[in-house]
Amino acid sequence: MTPAISKPQNGYTKLLDIWNIARALPKNDSDSLANLGYGFWHAGNTLDTFMDYYGRAHPAGYQNEAAKRTEEAIEIFKTAIGVDPLNPPANPPKVAWWDDYGWWGVALLKSYGLTNASRYLQCAKTCWDFMDKGGRHQNDSNPDEKNGTWNHYPEGVQNLITNSLFLNLSAQLYRLTNEQKYLDGACDQFQWFYNWFTQGALCPVAPKGKLVYPSCGIPVSVNGNSIRDDKGQYWTGDQGAVIGALSALLQISGAAAPKITGPSNLVAYLKDAGNSIAEAVISNADMVYQNTGVLYEPFWYDLNGAVGKGALMRYLAAWLQSQGIVNFYRPFIIDNALAATNNPDSDGYFRFSWANAGRSIQGDGNPLLKQLTRQCAGQDAYNAYLLVPA
Repeated sequence: MTPAISKPQNGYTKLLDIWNIARALPKNDSDSLANLGYGFWHAGNTLDTFMDYYGRAHPAGYQNEAAKRTEEAIEIFKTAIGVDPLNPPANPPKVAWWDDYGWWGVALLKSYGLTNASRYLQCAKTCWDFMDKGGRHQNDSNPDEKNGTWNHYPEGVQNLITNSLFLNLSAQLYRLTNEQKYLDGACDQFQWFYNWFTQGALCPVAPKGKLVYPSCGIPVSVNGNSIRDDKGQYWTGDQGAVIGALSALLQISGAAAPKITGPSNLVAYLKDAGNSIAEAVISNADMVYQNTGVLYEPFWYDLNGAVGKGALMRYLAAWLQSQGIVNFYRPFIIDNALAATNNPDSDGYFRFSWANAGRSIQGDGNPLLKQLTRQCAGQDAYNAYLLVPA
């Protein structure tokens, strides 16, 4: 019998405690959720974690709690960005990274799904508009940039996470609204992915589209340093974000397929790509610690990368459930949920290194956000367990 996941409610309440402290701080405090340095995007990511917990654990009054967290988040958004997402300006403010709005938009759609409050759908549309009007500066003369989404203004890169989030948000908004602009956005963005996926694998024995290569230990970077940075470490959250994007497009594949050039069978292609990434993730020696089956950090992570394991677990579990292939991966989900939640750090919060591999978070100027990121990632692991319990 698989041991029970310990004290899941305690993990949630500790996360809520940090949320309440961090959102009450003034914007100029680097630990504030309204601070644009780290806090703003972590607020969007944490909102997503809350919504997954409410939607899967169904604690008492969970719909009211979901609405309360979302209203708190909207106030954070207003303070951070200086605009009301329910009444946005015609042109997006150029103060945050474009991928920040992707994290927020996807989370707000979960708020909408739990509460059916149209105001949250409107906020998600605002996030999409900001990304579309601000980040979608396509350079059609460069095939590697065509249809891509930039991560910052005025200079930035077309990194994997920003493009994944825009595809995810576009596809979900089309599914919910049937508005053509969202379908166009999703299809154009997928063409960017297809271009990169089919350029050829660095590892000759691995199928195209797989983002990590356990067979020969050589990663393929969809663009630049998206998958592996100059220190050689993997960004686990990016792997999950791609799975989430593919999953969202798969849900509207009937409408998308006629507009997409490339794969002869879009449904089969999306399933093969998603399953390929899932398979690679659980067996890659640079992501899974020795023979434990537990995700770890081969080097250090900053406050952004510190939530990567949680983001991967979030999207991986949802993908497995949607594809009906849970059984093969269930031990991986359970082992990571147990490792993340059963052995808290000395301060009572979830450990950063689930594998207890002696790794630490870089970012000594943000003690509160350090707590938030590791608590959030551990809660994501527990939320994943809720989808695929033993």
